[in-house]
Amino acid sequence: MGTRASTAEAEQKGASSAAKWTVALKRATWYLLAAWTHSLAVAVAECRFVLGAIDDNEVRNEDGYSIFEPEISFYIGETNVFGTIYGRPVFNNVVIMHAREEWLKTTVAMVRHVDAGIPHTQYDYNLLGTEYGIVALRKGDSLDLCTKSGYGELRTPKPAGRVTIRTWVTAIADISRQLSDLFRRLQPSLFSDSLYQKQELALQEVESWLIVGPP
Repeated sequence: MGTRASTAEAEQKGASSAAKWTVALKRATWYLLAAWTHSLAVAVAECRFVLGAIDDNEVRNEDGYSIFEPEISFYIGETNVFGTIYGRPVFNNVVIMHAREEWLKTTVAMVRHVDAGIPHTQYDYNLLGTEYGIVALRKGDSLDLCTKSGYGELRTPKPAGRVTIRTWVTAIADISRQLSDLFRRLQPSLFSDSLYQKQELALQEVESWLIVGPP
């Protein structure tokens, strides 16, 4: 009888130890998954366009919209993308306002596609006035960014990094707002132009999307 009791007690202790081990294993697994997920989030970098030297007289010129070519760089994280890939850390011949016009159209299409659940995959952002550009390839809620150099079929994309759609849209909105503020200060008459007003409406739509977020 005593032997049976001892056996039962041992089995009970064994079951209790197994249960505790299962709980500990689940906790360890949860922490590992959390750390793995965090590492993936960290791998998705921030990105930004940076304006460098600006000639105010170009902006004030009556043809400022078409001739303004500031210094501009593009970063993913702390990496100067075009400097790393092509040895071109700064561009000073991008016709930036015409480029911005196209960038805003493309970005408005992007956020509308996201909201409508349309699986559009590729968006092109050309640095007008140069042979370079950025291709954004949509992967779920992220974008794989590639640079391209050359003209026509000779353009060969090169991987640059991954960012979230929100991060990319923020970068486009930020550089666009900087340019709007610059022209509002130095050539306010431009804001009475109906074509430019359409750009401002496009920028406002992008900024509103960033505030509200995707559905």
